[in-house]
Amino acid sequence: MTQLTTWKEGYEFVLEYRDTWRRGSARVTHKINCKHVARILGDDYLLSDFNQMTIHTMSIQLESEGKADGTINRCIAAISTVLNHLVWMEMLDKAPKFKKRRKTEGRQVFFTQDQVEDLVSSAYPDLADVILFGAYTGMRSGEVLKLKPEDIDLTNNIIMVGGTDSTRTKGRNYRVVPIHARIHSMIERRMNKTLLFGEDFYKDLICRHFRSLLTDCGYSKLYSYHVLRHSFATWANTKGVPIRTIQELLGHACITTTEGYVKVTNEAKSNAIMAL
Repeated sequence: MTQLTTWKEGYEFVLEYRDTWRRGSARVTHKINCKHVARILGDDYLLSDFNQMTIHTMSIQLESEGKADGTINRCIAAISTVLNHLVWMEMLDKAPKFKKRRKTEGRQVFFTQDQVEDLVSSAYPDLADVILFGAYTGMRSGEVLKLKPEDIDLTNNIIMVGGTDSTRTKGRNYRVVPIHARIHSMIERRMNKTLLFGEDFYKDLICRHFRSLLTDCGYSKLYSYHVLRHSFATWANTKGVPIRTIQELLGHACITTTEGYVKVTNEAKSNAIMAL
């Protein structure tokens, strides 16, 4: 077989021919991780030039952008998978091994409800809506953008995530999220749209506009739109919602993933002491 030489050639080949990347439910995630590598190192980065120094340099850049250790490790894993698959297919001579970042407890940031309200008051109307919705449903940005009015039952006060082809989640699972009173009227106002939020946003636009708002409001690069999902889990935990229920609301297949989303607030610590 013809040997491949550049990163773009390598990851595009693996996306097309590796079964778990070609048709697996995490295909989009693999593609995003490969794009992170391409953005930092370049599409034309030579496959033969990958070494631990490359990994270290890329990791520092991703860290400076506010990426969590888990995201950085997934990018490193994507590189290893591409190189190893190409070796297996006899399209590359060798694949070096790389050290990942030591596993930590994850990103220890979340918004309080007051902070979310402050962000909403500082945002333009459409951005304010999508911030509130993310905070009070805990849904992924991709799930938010796919929602259609028919996925929402205002009579029974529920959002059906993953119930139709248009709302398949990353894990391809179906779940129901009750509608919080704080966002009910906002949802009603948007029910005349083809997509609840997708007409006004696409994923990169949400991230870019939200990042700009966070910068204006003085937040560090550790914060992002996805932190709203962590915040939802943390608020629920502080109010005493069982971890299994939070898992169901977030749509996690594994409860250990949910545990990584739940941060222990000072309020929760105080409640624990007062309960003794």
